[in-house]
Amino acid sequence: MIKQGERPWRFWTALMTSIVLLAACGGGSGGGGSSVSNMTATETVFGRTMTITAFGAGLDAPDLQLSLAGPCSDGARTTLRLEYQAAFTCRVDGVGAITSVIKNAQGTELARLRVNIPVPQVSITVAQGSRSQTFVIELDPVAAPVTSLNFIRYVNARFYRDTIFHRVLANRLVQGGQYDAELALRPALFDPIKLESDNGLKNLRGAIAMARTQAPDSATAQFYINVIDNPAFDRQGADLPGYAVFGRVVSGIEVVDEIAAVSVATVSNEFPALPLKNVIMTSVVQTR
Repeated sequence: MIKQGERPWRFWTALMTSIVLLAACGGGSGGGGSSVSNMTATETVFGRTMTITAFGAGLDAPDLQLSLAGPCSDGARTTLRLEYQAAFTCRVDGVGAITSVIKNAQGTELARLRVNIPVPQVSITVAQGSRSQTFVIELDPVAAPVTSLNFIRYVNARFYRDTIFHRVLANRLVQGGQYDAELALRPALFDPIKLESDNGLKNLRGAIAMARTQAPDSATAQFYINVIDNPAFDRQGADLPGYAVFGRVVSGIEVVDEIAAVSVATVSNEFPALPLKNVIMTSVVQTR
């Protein structure tokens, strides 16, 4: 329940991804016939495709260039080419400052825009019967860039919605992310990722990490949350590579504790600790 005076998370998400407006610095036409009066950026969050739009005159010129400094890759110009507007995109794959500079064919700077990408967070709402609760995890793309980006891709594809926590080890961990309430396995959307268990992050209470098979580089969608410190899951060496931590619970750890306390049963080798009553992820949403 939202208390009076509080803003719902959708408000803050909309605010974070709303247009960032900045007057163009210097620039002008630079003698090249193009000029920029201002620039905007949308989708300025980790894991999304950011769009940088310039407004001005002569912006349908084919020789406009975009240079990027910061965690945004695959920069490209879109097909939108109007006399007064031009747009570029790049994929946000890190956090911190991104500076976008538009230049003409002579290399003269027309304008620049600086935005800041916040540390990403994901809100997970779980339901067991009529009871519904939410906890929030914060990712660490600096220490675990590959794992964090992989997880966000599944989140934004809405892959986790209506999946269950299918493995609960009492007061140790809860695992889920790929089975639905009928115990059907959802096929992975993306290729398995490289193991990042040597990133310095530990399997401490509240830490979220990727589940995998015996093969180190096999993680896809399933994840687990540590309910206690589990140092045995950390990397010990080449023979015991461990599991990759990529974030931590920053709000609602008591919800995870409640999941870890549910009654379970051994259904099969595949489900050795399945909750007797489904714990379903009804919503898994990136909130910043």
